[in-house]
Amino acid sequence: MHQYNFRLYSSYANDKGNFLSKERRTRKGVCENLWIDGAEFVRTRPESLSQTELKLWRFIGAKIGLDDEIANEFLGAEVTTIDSVDSLSALQIGRIAIVSLQVEAARTAAELIQQRTPVEVIIVSETHNNSAVENAKNSDIILFV
Repeated sequence: MHQYNFRLYSSYANDKGNFLSKERRTRKGVCENLWIDGAEFVRTRPESLSQTELKLWRFIGAKIGLDDEIANEFLGAEVTTIDSVDSLSALQIGRIAIVSLQVEAARTAAELIQQRTPVEVIIVSETHNNSAVENAKNSDIILFV
């Protein structure tokens, strides 16, 4: 794993967060081991992730059933500073559209966004042009998940 760009790996793990939680039900230990491999990389290179990315790793860990004690062991205690500004919540936007054929992944992304900002989040999973697609086109930010 040390050969990979960790941010890319982190993004991949986020995309597969729903897969991991489903896979965990059938193949005990595989998802936890994947998370621990990534978290061990972070432990040896604490500067490799931003605070937002660390929160994402905690979220994924919780989703697959790992408790805060394990997350703290690998990622350190969760930092909550009043001075830090979340770049997403600082934006002056009204709507974010998430376009995806993977509805569960889109819902997870929407949940994460809504934890960070009160902006309207819409999910578009249609493959043809309709009112949902038009709403996405008129959004301030369009994410493809």
